[in-house]
Amino acid sequence: MNRVFMDEPVAPNNGSNSNGAGKESEVSFRESLDACGVDGVDFLKMDLPDRPRLMGDWFRKGDLGFVFAPRGIGKTWFCYLMISALTQGRKLDEWEVPEEVKICLLDGEMPPDGVQERLKALGVSGRNLTVLSHQFLFDESGKSFQLASDEQRTGLLDYCVTKGIDVLVLDNLSSISGISENDNDQWPQIGDWLLDFRRHGIAVIVIHHSGRNGQMRGASRREDPAFWIIKLDDSRERTATEDGARFVTTFTKNRNARSWPTPIDWHINSDEDGHLEVKTEPADNAAMVLTYIQDGYEKCSDIATELDLSKGAVSKIAQRLESNGQISITGKGNQKRYIPN
Repeated sequence: MNRVFMDEPVAPNNGSNSNGAGKESEVSFRESLDACGVDGVDFLKMDLPDRPRLMGDWFRKGDLGFVFAPRGIGKTWFCYLMISALTQGRKLDEWEVPEEVKICLLDGEMPPDGVQERLKALGVSGRNLTVLSHQFLFDESGKSFQLASDEQRTGLLDYCVTKGIDVLVLDNLSSISGISENDNDQWPQIGDWLLDFRRHGIAVIVIHHSGRNGQMRGASRREDPAFWIIKLDDSRERTATEDGARFVTTFTKNRNARSWPTPIDWHINSDEDGHLEVKTEPADNAAMVLTYIQDGYEKCSDIATELDLSKGAVSKIAQRLESNGQISITGKGNQKRYIPN
């Protein structure tokens, strides 16, 4: 088992003051195409540097990433761990963080004292952090975060560019978006705006809830431009207290890393002296089998193939999961199916 401890800067992005839409140009779109089009031979000769890594080999500058889970599992805890590592330039578990980066945390529902308590406990570097709290916004202006508003989207992008923010964390999508979660036609007003952050070199982490089917809740097209998506599940031996949580992180999408990041079991809790401890260990096969069942894999053979396990091993794990009340097994023989409870 590994112990994870946090602690310490990076030059922020020096973007120009822009609202993402750009000034109304006098140049026609056709003329813009002539200016930006690159011949294929020339394009293949261009020296295009890799986007800098922010964490591990799966998180890079300008990425859009999602972290999702059912309520109460530990989404915010996990993202605060990421914030702590990124603001200090310290690795998180085995994920290296090359240098400190500047974070903007937009919180849409937690009380400010709760946010402060958690960030302090995890050793977040305040000099690399900006907090936009829904409560502070209301106290100052009577407004709430509603990113369905053109004014708010334009204002937030301009704020992040002006402040030299490297990573924007949105906690959480349901409380701040102001659009119908299930309407694929409404999502582009948020999705297109998120692409503007990428164009300015600003990564965005979106925290969201999962639905009853275990998948990320709402319109499916929001996942299309994401570079990575992390799902949190109950740990096999989950404990949850006022001081912490226990959960397993699993990647459901990964565009950057050549190898799929290993699922990790995280345990956040207080020690005997009241100090917060973060411990990690590789997630066991039972946790992984449960995750695949929750993701819609119903057949033993399919799960065995995905996890490189024998069908017999998967079958035994499934029986144990059924006895624990975590899944139901229907049918017999080739018709046997695993259904999450």
